[in-house]
Amino acid sequence: TPSSSTAQNPTVTYNTIGTYDVSLTVGDGSTTDATTKTSYIQVVEQGSSTCETVTNFLGTPTLYGAQDGGYLSGNNGYGDLSKAEFFAEMPQYNTLDSAYVLFGAATGSSSTITINVWDDNGGTPNSIIGSATMPISDIVADVNNGDVTGIDFTPDINISTGFYIEVVLPTTAGDTLAIVTNAEGEATTNTAWETWSDGTWYAYSSSSGWNMSLNHAVSAVVCGQAGSNPPVANFEADQTSVAAGTTVNFSDLSTGTLTGWSWSFSGGTPTTSTSQNPSIVYNTPGTYDVSLTVTDGTDSDTETKTAYIEVYDPNPSVCETVTNFSGTPTLYGAQDGGYLAGNNGYGDLSKAEFFEAMPQYNTLDSAYVYFGNATGSSSTITFNVWDDNGGTPNSIIGSETMPISDIVSDVTNGELTGINFDPDITISTGFYIEVVLPTTAGDTLAIVTNADGEATTNTAWETWSDGAWHSYADGWQMDLNHAVFAVVCPDGVGIDNADMSNEVHVFPNPTTGQLYVDLGSINTDNASINIYNMFGSIVRTINGSSINSNVLNIDLSDLSNGLYILQIENEQGKVTRRVSIAR
Repeated sequence: TPSSSTAQNPTVTYNTIGTYDVSLTVGDGSTTDATTKTSYIQVVEQGSSTCETVTNFLGTPTLYGAQDGGYLSGNNGYGDLSKAEFFAEMPQYNTLDSAYVLFGAATGSSSTITINVWDDNGGTPNSIIGSATMPISDIVADVNNGDVTGIDFTPDINISTGFYIEVVLPTTAGDTLAIVTNAEGEATTNTAWETWSDGTWYAYSSSSGWNMSLNHAVSAVVCGQAGSNPPVANFEADQTSVAAGTTVNFSDLSTGTLTGWSWSFSGGTPTTSTSQNPSIVYNTPGTYDVSLTVTDGTDSDTETKTAYIEVYDPNPSVCETVTNFSGTPTLYGAQDGGYLAGNNGYGDLSKAEFFEAMPQYNTLDSAYVYFGNATGSSSTITFNVWDDNGGTPNSIIGSETMPISDIVSDVTNGELTGINFDPDITISTGFYIEVVLPTTAGDTLAIVTNADGEATTNTAWETWSDGAWHSYADGWQMDLNHAVFAVVCPDGVGIDNADMSNEVHVFPNPTTGQLYVDLGSINTDNASINIYNMFGSIVRTINGSSINSNVLNIDLSDLSNGLYILQIENEQGKVTRRVSIAR
């Protein structure tokens, strides 16, 4: 109620138990487009205690073999450790009572089989929240009798997110299991997962895995006090990076039987709201938190998104150094040799870092890359800049080259590698800074990334040996950011820092605490020096008024061991150096 609306973001009340479709038609005055989501809204009786058996499985019962022997969805020659089925969050249910698994193959008598339940965190298994065990002989008997295998979880398992029911495969010689799936092409969405021999989780749909969308024949018995689930706060904004003066529309995504909303907007106008879906104006450049507290009249829940809204000056007068990188500087090895973010045994051709579109800046002046490894002397390294088209690299819009020996020298001296794009590159979309890897024997490169789990969003990309682009989230199943810094500028502003870069020398590096910075002949009247930790926070600032010598002694003895970025800026531009503290 109502049954139709012309509002952009309508609020509709459902009073009758059942399952309902939702349809939306949009138009621009001349053409229209429509979409319908079938059985999209499920309405249950409030306060009723109920259990339901749910499954993703639909289609033809299938048991796929694996190329290296055994089964795709069971024991195989690849040494897979487990298979699991994902169930999306069901707010009306809060406990998992039991499960049923249709095994298509089972042999042996020695093993005890563990069935784990994992909670979900952003689309991957997070931690085990419950388990049950049974002898493999029970499963063998079920398969021989044509029965499904029932697993009772005692006590019931609390489920507040989506969850995964995992079958840990036997490792005793002669003991095998395999779960029935549907046939390829029958699953609407892949819900089948597995752990490989190294313990890493992969979806069956991963291009690194089976590259198939399947559902296991697994059913879950879920229970709850329908309509009485506690409130869980969540929200989203229609845009999170905006020019000063822009209105941001917020949408409530909370669950539960809600009666109240309390919003807090630092930097916004107004700063608070009790509307369910408020619109807020941001007038001052900066980065701001947003908080929402929801209540059902008895319980409440709060969701705070830190640094969620970025407000920028639509008419900046200076260039800016931007990066996605924050966290722990890390150099991952690759299973087939070499480096995840560099030359490796898979024959990767290049690595690239993606930068979102920044409307206030329209040229890319230069870039800095933190290489963690560099060897060789023969190769000439190409740095390409690609524009973005719908979330993938589209075409090269600029390039620069340098000898690999320069990069080797930077790594040896503990410095970032600077790339000056001449002429500046026009950027009207998001863009990718690509490092083309050397192919000469003995020449290698690898870029530093942060650690797995530290990136909010993956921005790391690569080209495989066949020349196809892949994100790290797709190929390596990891969300990472490369330690790449882009110097972007507005109209009519540029940086000529080649001379400045040659003037600046930092020593000793690594340092145990006392750092000397030789500024050469750089004009320090209006200069400033900032030192950043690897989380992007300023830990030391020196203003030009306090600089009375072109060789500075900076005391860093109070800082922890680790890597830092030193940035020197005056009217000529900016120079960046990497500083290591090691005691």
